[in-house]
Amino acid sequence: MRKGAIGAGMLMLALSACGGQVTDNAAKTADAATTINLTDTPEQATAGQFVAVSNTAMSLTGDATVKPDGISFALDQSYVTGPVVASTAGEPYTSTDRWVDLFGVMPDTPVEIRPVTSQQVGAKAVNGGLCGAEKVGHIALVRKNVGTPSEMLLMAAFKGAAAPGTAASPNDFCGTFNYAPATT
Repeated sequence: MRKGAIGAGMLMLALSACGGQVTDNAAKTADAATTINLTDTPEQATAGQFVAVSNTAMSLTGDATVKPDGISFALDQSYVTGPVVASTAGEPYTSTDRWVDLFGVMPDTPVEIRPVTSQQVGAKAVNGGLCGAEKVGHIALVRKNVGTPSEMLLMAAFKGAAAPGTAASPNDFCGTFNYAPATT
C-alpha cells in the first residue's frame, strides 16, 4: 500500500511538472491541477485502521477505519465516499487557503479529496458529526511522515457542495482531525 501511495505521489509530481492531467473516469475539483481516479487502483487510496490522537478526533470521532470507498468512526458515524480526487498540498482548498498551511506538510505532499455521497450519523455522535448538524460535502486525507514512527493521517472535513479548491468558500471548512496508524 505504501509503495502505491508513493507511486501515486510521484505520478502527481510528474504530471504537475508537465501541466498534465489524468482524467480517466475521474471526478474533478473546480481547479484541480492533477486529477486521478484512485478508486480504479484501490491499493493507492488510503486505507487502514487509525487511532484518534488530536483532541478534536478523540472527542468527536474516536478511532477511524478508512477504506477506499468510505470512512467510519468509533463514535457512531460513517461516510460513504465517491471517487478520490488527488491534489497536492501546494494547491488551495479555498479561495484564500492552501493545504500546506492547514496541515504543515511539504507542497508536493499528496492530498486525497473524497466527495461524501452519503452519511450516517447516529445518536451517540458528538456534535452531530464532522460538520455539526450540517451535511459533510467532502473529506480530505493527507498522510504525513509516511513510513516513520511519527506517521500521521490528517483529515479535514468540509460542508457544502463545492469541492475544496479555489471555488470553495472558507466558511465550508468544518475542522481537522488527526490520527496515527493502529499498531497490530
